[in-house]
Amino acid sequence: MGEKGEKQISSVEIINKSGVSRATLNNYIKMGILPHPLVKRPEDSTISKAKQIGYFPHSVLDTLDRVSQYKKEGRRMLEISRLLAETAIGPSEGVQYNEPPNDTGMTFFQKPVSDYGNESEELFPFYETHAGVVASDPVTKRDIRVQLKQGSLNLFHFSVLVAEIQNTTKMCAELPPDEYIGLMRQIWKLMTLLFKKYFGVYGRHPGNGIVFYFLKDRGSSYLMDAVVCALELRETIKMMNQKRKTNKEYFDELYLNIGISEGLEFIGSIPAAPAIEYISLGDAFNTARRLSDLAHSGSVWTTKNLLNLLDEKNRRKIRYGIYRREQNRDVLIENIFSRVMDLVPQDDPKFSNYMDIWTLPVTEIQNLR
Repeated sequence: MGEKGEKQISSVEIINKSGVSRATLNNYIKMGILPHPLVKRPEDSTISKAKQIGYFPHSVLDTLDRVSQYKKEGRRMLEISRLLAETAIGPSEGVQYNEPPNDTGMTFFQKPVSDYGNESEELFPFYETHAGVVASDPVTKRDIRVQLKQGSLNLFHFSVLVAEIQNTTKMCAELPPDEYIGLMRQIWKLMTLLFKKYFGVYGRHPGNGIVFYFLKDRGSSYLMDAVVCALELRETIKMMNQKRKTNKEYFDELYLNIGISEGLEFIGSIPAAPAIEYISLGDAFNTARRLSDLAHSGSVWTTKNLLNLLDEKNRRKIRYGIYRREQNRDVLIENIFSRVMDLVPQDDPKFSNYMDIWTLPVTEIQNLR
């Protein structure tokens, strides 16, 4: 038995009783359906000749029964993992778990960047794409770093920010190549500073935009991090516009259109040149990208569900709403949402782009109160 009195069962017994293969057992561990085992000498030398063997809480047999039942119902593993997430089994007794230092007084995501120095940079060893997701149980910076480097498939909570520069094709046509590339590099440099400030994770964007994922940490507000980062991005671009006008550079306004969503999805890594890329397996990125496409003139859009997940204190800090046309002028109606289908005219050339989020309630974030 474990230290808390929970009966333990060996991996050999689990395989014999449940009928699952060793490979399947390992896959369930990687997916977070089963906890990592406590590895030690066999308590009964007759069950295995191995010098060490894995032991699990006896309750994993019930979990495997549930998985088997869900499979018979025709459910996919992604859906099964989500169903089990709320009642997921914790680590086995004796498995080391690194709690954050008690004397810090602040969590990983709440600390200033300067407090971490080079250590914080280890979390972001790649300049590529990640679909950052946060584990169903809150994790620490160390846990996240290990999971990203291991490249294993994990179920995480996260928020995702997709930002797209408006009219890049027009800018590319109007500017000399060296000026256009210089402008893009300047924008990316400014974005990267904010990315590090809010401990985001780079995500893959198929176009010229940028993707940040904000991972749920113990005690952090990963949803609010995305909102605040988006508004700061917008202000950064405004300051950049003012500076370029002062220097008599490219006069067209630069706009960064932003969409924000959230999810509980799997994250995995795939090999790519020159390094590793991370992708999320779900709808959150697609929703955020569609919202960034819906946005214009540097606006920030998000879902009703994301704002509903915020605690009341943080939600009240955000000024949001929908513009309505009244007496030949646009009037902001605060604290309301609208379906995407009610925002896009049917004669809009992009009309068909939004079909997959057609009935999604969304709103435009104005600023912080």
